Amino acid sequence: MTDERIKKWLISANNDFMAAGNLLFVTAEKIITNVICYLSQQSSEKFLKAFLLSKSESFSKTHNLELLIEKCKKADIEFPQLDAGRLTSYNIAMRYPDEFRIPSIQEARESYETAKLVRGVILSRLNISEKEITLFNN
Repeated sequence: MTDERIKKWLISANNDFMAAGNLLFVTAEKIITNVICYLSQQSSEKFLKAFLLSKSESFSKTHNLELLIEKCKKADIEFPQLDAGRLTSYNIAMRYPDEFRIPSIQEARESYETAKLVRGVILSRLNISEKEITLFNN
């Protein structure tokens, strides 16, 4: 695996990812789309920051996924092009009432799929299996 600090970032990212995925499987009238979008953003941010840590790269306190992706590409010339879509906007918009809105179910699904793509790229680049970052292997 990798050092403990990076592993904690990866586990936290994966927990957010799994929670977002679990929320997609409730009935349509109970789905909480803003939380799915927020957790998808958080998961992606943490996966990208874990990758930067693995490359001994520093990062500022930012939620800007595009900026983090650019830093990843500078740290690893083989890092693939990623499109974070709307995920960056969900960090603030889904947490605070002044910016709050209810995303559609389709938007929540797209957010989760984007997070899934980010997760897959990071795990692949770090050569880490899902099992290594899953807390409970049933």
